[in-house]
Amino acid sequence: MRGRRFFSSVSIKKTMTYAFLALVISAVLAFLLVSLSSTSRAVIWNSIYHGQQMNQMINDQIDSYIEYMENISILVSEDEDVPRYLFYGLYEGEEREKILGNSNYSPVYDIDRESLQTRITDQFLTVMKARGDIANIGILYEDEAYIFNDGTDQINPNIKLEELEWIRQTRQSADGMSLSASHVQNLVLNDYRWVITLSRVIRNPYTNERQGLFFIDLNYDTISDLCEKNATGEHGYVFILDENGNIIYHPKQQLLYSGLMEERICEVLVCKDGYFITEEKSLYTMSHSKKTGWTVVGVSYLDEMTKMRTQITYIFILTAAVLIGAAVIFSKLLAQRITLPILRLRESMREVERGNFAGANVEVSEQNEIGSLGNSFNLMTEKIEELMEQNVAEQREKRKIELRALQSQINPHFLYNTLDSIIWMAESGENAQVVKMTSSLAQLMRQSFNNKQEIVPLSSEIEHVKSYLMIQKMRYLDKLNFEIALEEGLENFSIVKLVLQPLAENAIYHGIRYKEGMGTIWIGARTIGDALEITLTDDGVGMDADTLCHIFDEHKVNYNSNGVGVYNVQRRLKLYYGSDYGLSYESAVGKGTRVTLRIPGERKNE
Repeated sequence: MRGRRFFSSVSIKKTMTYAFLALVISAVLAFLLVSLSSTSRAVIWNSIYHGQQMNQMINDQIDSYIEYMENISILVSEDEDVPRYLFYGLYEGEEREKILGNSNYSPVYDIDRESLQTRITDQFLTVMKARGDIANIGILYEDEAYIFNDGTDQINPNIKLEELEWIRQTRQSADGMSLSASHVQNLVLNDYRWVITLSRVIRNPYTNERQGLFFIDLNYDTISDLCEKNATGEHGYVFILDENGNIIYHPKQQLLYSGLMEERICEVLVCKDGYFITEEKSLYTMSHSKKTGWTVVGVSYLDEMTKMRTQITYIFILTAAVLIGAAVIFSKLLAQRITLPILRLRESMREVERGNFAGANVEVSEQNEIGSLGNSFNLMTEKIEELMEQNVAEQREKRKIELRALQSQINPHFLYNTLDSIIWMAESGENAQVVKMTSSLAQLMRQSFNNKQEIVPLSSEIEHVKSYLMIQKMRYLDKLNFEIALEEGLENFSIVKLVLQPLAENAIYHGIRYKEGMGTIWIGARTIGDALEITLTDDGVGMDADTLCHIFDEHKVNYNSNGVGVYNVQRRLKLYYGSDYGLSYESAVGKGTRVTLRIPGERKNE
């Protein structure tokens, strides 16, 4: 209990300091203990032993690998189909009868070479499918008969078989089999990979002569990967020599061939102890394979080994024994002590990310930095929640104020001109027109000064702009016409109030008024995906590119109109619906203007 109270009151900084001091002291003591018991000679002998064991392991793996490939070569090369394919077609007529009569290998049926080729290639494909490390597999008799891989590969016409070292070596070997050094494959046409070739002769069963050849090209990367995985140290490496001192594999083979690097091959060949150390403190360890005749040579650097963990085995055992108890105790205590409050804080942050401020409070039980952080986080979330609520309320009130401001901006000139028109029509005895214009004006004013709703049905907004256009049409007589067409079912879609009338007004005062003859305004609405699009098109004089570019500039107000302008409409739409929605204009001089209003397609609640 006292220990728990102690750690709950101690700061995280001190807790981690105590823990790391204990671990470091334990590690240093263990290291010194091991180091005092070790000597430079022990380091060397341990490195030699480790290197030889590693080389022997590589040799064993290579021997096993080569033995497996030899078994494959025996299985394929001794198949009766192979000599039948290679040699049976060499003889014709009496010669064939003579040869077959004197041999112990006489088929009882005539040989179908196509069938033989199919069976042989099927066998090749089976082997290559099972072993991805085989680059090529094939049989050949000079350049007269051959099968490579799936039967489609061709022999390189620029190569003479007698010039290939691995072929000469195979034919001259006592057991009729050889394993080449690494070389570039060029027997198969258009194949120039680095490979190691395992090959064996194929005897003509009719003459018992060595005439044919079977080969497997082993992927160079297989040997390379095996050696690279077992290199010692950061800069150590492994290379392989054959019994004649030829390089089978070297990680820096190109440097050797170009003369930019030299290797101590002669010393390796004459060394009888299995290792030697150079003047540069480089350790060479060797392991010889009786099966392949190859010598695996590991090169490491003593200076590098002394900088690394000396006596890897001793350090591992002793350090693990000494530190494991302390590591377990301290790790559990520290993990619970440090991570639990942090995990609580993380979960609370996730709740804040989801917008759940009510369930985001952190349970604080510690009196340290984490506890102080939790308290600060709780205060911060409460403050953020308050500010967000305040901001939402302010934005809502701001939109209402702006709407009222827009409603109050109706220019007196419009009212004066409309009333003058009513008086003129009354004096002229056009009572029906007076009633119609007065009704439209009343409807317009009623909708404009209704402050109860910020969002209205689309049908209400259409009626509002319709009343305005009706008044303007009666004022301008033969100057203005308008058409309104909506998709069926859009009447109950919701829209911000008082956005269409300023657009219609802008079309009249900036487009149609300056046109000769009759002008028309078309208003349409449709849904595209999840959005509602309302278009207002006029055939007025249009706008040039410069005017169109500045259409949304602030304070671009025409005082002959109501003074609202498209800037305020665009601003209100962006404020309410977001930056992805609002107005877009298209116009051409002499052709007219189209404005598209795009908002989310939401139905107004009944």
